[in-house]
Amino acid sequence: MSRSFLGIPFDPIQGLAPFLPASLCEPSNVPPAAIPYYIQWRTYNVGSVKPDMALNVNLQPATQTLQIDKIKSVYIDNLGCDVPVYVYFPSTGFTVPAQPNSASWYPVITSDWNAVIIGQGFTNASRNAETRVFFSNMGMAPYVSNELLQNVGLGLASSSVSRGGALQNLNYGAEALGDQFVQSQRPINAAGTTIALPARADGFYYIKSLRIDAWDLVSGVAGGATCTMLFNSFTAPGVGTIINLGFLVPEVRGPVGNVNLFYMSDMNLKYDARFDYNLVTTVGVGTGSGNAILSICYTTNPK
Repeated sequence: MSRSFLGIPFDPIQGLAPFLPASLCEPSNVPPAAIPYYIQWRTYNVGSVKPDMALNVNLQPATQTLQIDKIKSVYIDNLGCDVPVYVYFPSTGFTVPAQPNSASWYPVITSDWNAVIIGQGFTNASRNAETRVFFSNMGMAPYVSNELLQNVGLGLASSSVSRGGALQNLNYGAEALGDQFVQSQRPINAAGTTIALPARADGFYYIKSLRIDAWDLVSGVAGGATCTMLFNSFTAPGVGTIINLGFLVPEVRGPVGNVNLFYMSDMNLKYDARFDYNLVTTVGVGTGSGNAILSICYTTNPK
């Protein structure tokens, strides 16, 4: 073999290996068939308070109806679920894993008709997930659909899979390249909104760095000018909804020249591109003249 294990100490394994009868390699004596289970996780009250659930499955009654003589493989359709699901066979300790948003075939090593279907990590946002599990007497080679995994790595993650149900449900994107740059300006002596990143038909904005500056701010009164600047969105679902994305700078008080108010870099923030993202200024008493400048380094993802 190409890999060398020289230098690694070898010890005899502890304990005796038990004999586990299994039907993996035995031919089935009846036609191919499958026992399906359609799991709607919300019916088991999963969520943030109850994040984990294990479902005991007794396959024997179904095997008598379908005349299945052994379980040799399992297919797990977890494409409608954002948490990992496991199928565990207590007789042998054999466990089949299914990653979130994946589909897979696995051979099974078991000696009876009992299994446990386990889901872990549910939240209130993911409690409406669905999983389909098929137990079969067909011998199948291991197979995992890696389309979603490859697409995530390439920055092509499906928006229907990775977008949350609300604007607040944002997450990180490893695909951010920072290959685009935009600047937006607003006069600090006039309250209002300037769209920095306009809404798109679909996809995401991946923000690598964000900077808010005040340029040539001149106080109009003794004691200094005041102005508050935000990076936020007004176009979230719901009438009159205003969502602050967390970038709130302190009030400016009367300096002259360029003043860096807020700066973040090495970010991989992923925002739903179906909404506008704005530079917003609110004017306080005694605000002087000058501009607020928002600079964003970002990239886009069509899906």
